[in-house]
Parts: sequence; C-alpha cells; structure tokens
Amino acid sequence: MKPKFSFFLLFIVLTHTLWAQNNELYKKIKEANPNTDLSYNYKVLLWDMKTKKVIDSTSGSLYTKNGQYLDSNTMGITARSGNYFCNLDHKKKKATVCDMILLNKRRGIDRNKSNDTNNLATLITDTLLARGNYSIDSSNKLYYRLKIQFNNRPIGYAHIDVRKDNYKMLALYFEKKQMDDYDPKNTLLYTYSFTNMKPIANDKIFDLKRFFTLAGQKITLSPKYSKYTLTPLVQ
Repeated sequence: MKPKFSFFLLFIVLTHTLWAQNNELYKKIKEANPNTDLSYNYKVLLWDMKTKKVIDSTSGSLYTKNGQYLDSNTMGITARSGNYFCNLDHKKKKATVCDMILLNKRRGIDRNKSNDTNNLATLITDTLLARGNYSIDSSNKLYYRLKIQFNNRPIGYAHIDVRKDNYKMLALYFEKKQMDDYDPKNTLLYTYSFTNMKPIANDKIFDLKRFFTLAGQKITLSPKYSKYTLTPLVQ
C-alpha cells in the first residue's frame, strides 16, 4: 500500500478561509519565516496499528523557491524550473518532461492566476499556527517546541521547533490517522517529519540540465537516465 502523500502535505488541513491568531509569538514566527525559499528533509512512515509495524515509507529532500521546486526521494525525482516540469520514476525507469505552458493550456489553467509560491514555511504559519491552539510544550537553549492541537481534524496535534534567537522554524512533526480501506476494523497511522529546514544556498539545485537537454522540440535525457523510457510533452 502506497502512502497517500502530497509534497505540499499541509494542504490537508486547508478547508476554510485562513485566519490568524493575534498574538506576539505568532507575529514573530510569521515575520521570521517569509514566503521566499526553503529546503528541508522529510520522512513519511505508514504504520499498521493492528500489527504495530511499518508497512511503507518514503524519505527525501525538497527545495522550493519562487515557483521552482525539486523533490528528490526514494521513489524518484520531481522538478520544475522555468517553463519545464520533469519527473523521473526510478522504479519504472520512466521519464516525463513537460512544457508547463502547453500543459496548463491543455488543462485550462491560467498559470498567472495559480498559486506557485506556497511553501512549507507559509503553510505552517498560515495553516497550522493560524488554525490550531498552540503552546510551548518544551524548550532548551536553542529552540522552543510548540505543541499545536486541533479539533475535528485528521491531525490531532503537531510539534514545531522554533529557534529562540530569531524565531526561524527548524522542524515539524505530526501524525495523521485514517481507516484502512481493506480492513475497516484496522487503523492506519501516517507519521510525518520535516527536519533541517533552512534557506536554499545554491540556485543550481534547480538546473534541469542535470536531467535532460532540449534542442528545439528534441529532448535528450542525461547519460545517467538515458535508459529511462521518455514521455515528452513540448511545443
């Protein structure tokens, strides 16, 4: 069973218009974590609560900046930069390269009106902190650990680590339960961890030439992925 995992994970709690608690701590965290650029490591574990065993998992790193992103994990690589999108499926040995303008036109999406700038930092401040009831659960010399509790949400609670000196977010941890579609008497538990949260040091991470080159309408995969089956969608 594959984890039902989206790399903008925190959208699962966006169900109404966002609102913010008017308190000093929220303001400091919000101001210290602008919607600019962010990289982090993540790990998702899927637990079978009946057997208390991990039945699936994925881990990787994600980088996002001004609508560009790169997600490299145990299953493959997904990247978008400029007008192009690339997906490399390591298990199936498949590569997909798309011209985003052409793809959005076929899907009837106006990219200028789409929201390309959401990242994990913004979703934490505008979603978890804004919608949950939070308090300082513990602290040490380096950071506060905030505990956020929710009512009537798939997520019961979350923990966020925030630096004491500058209010930068360092890590996020939360759990999500759901019924097992194959066994209604069983419960599945997803545990999510996002760590090593920091700004992106080098924009070269978004250079798609590491994966393919484009000459006119001809796409050539880089030598490392040359044996992958290519599915192109370019003008």
